[in-house]
Amino acid sequence: HISAVERAGLTGLADNQKVEFELEEGRDGRQSAGAISLVD
Repeated sequence: HISAVERAGLTGLADNQKVEFELEEGRDGRQSAGAISLVD
């Protein structure tokens, strides 16, 4: 989700840009992406 990308300090992603992330579980039990970083 773009909000997770922005929390990682990124302004956005280009088409087909690759990232790494970790799944985090929220208080409501839903999973979301966290610790997002760009892959070269």
